[in-house]
Amino acid sequence: LTKLNFGAVYFGDVQKYKAEILNNGPATVNFLVKLTKRDDAEAAAAMQDDNDDDPDKVEDSEDLEKRNVSALFMAARLRGWQQNTKDNFITVSPGRGTIGPYEKKTIEFTFAPKQDKKSKGFHSNKDPLSIHDLMQTFLCSVSFQGYHRKLKIPIFGKGVQAGLQLVPPKLKFGDVKGYEHADCMVLVENENDDL
Repeated sequence: LTKLNFGAVYFGDVQKYKAEILNNGPATVNFLVKLTKRDDAEAAAAMQDDNDDDPDKVEDSEDLEKRNVSALFMAARLRGWQQNTKDNFITVSPGRGTIGPYEKKTIEFTFAPKQDKKSKGFHSNKDPLSIHDLMQTFLCSVSFQGYHRKLKIPIFGKGVQAGLQLVPPKLKFGDVKGYEHADCMVLVENENDDL
């Protein structure tokens, strides 16, 4: 998986995508998944981190333990930030875990766009649907304990609003005598070009 694009999803809907992490080595590995909101996620995924520029660098056990404790604190802080931020529509589960030798672990990405704007009944002025679209871009970094390299995946999703219209927009029943009825056929159309 080098890129994940959820495409256009209606506000209020949920779309999920599953991916697998494979440990192709003989040792058990701990992993940590971090989502960062970035507009330049694709470019950032192609670049190496400043910490990754020396793959031959060897850390002693004390430095490694400090880094692991720091990573756990950062993961807890990130989870708290994501819970307190309303505009993060992309989540990943599990955010961390352990993979045994030659095992696979499934992680699930969820895109659930929500619209904060409250709609109050009908209005006569019609806004273009595109002004309600909300694009989300994240960089997903998967780090492994004891390894300097990270897997980096740009993730994209677009929240869109359904644009329903009735055809014809006005119903004319004409004169209807008492105890009789008149029918009108109404067609409901979605004006949104994304879906």
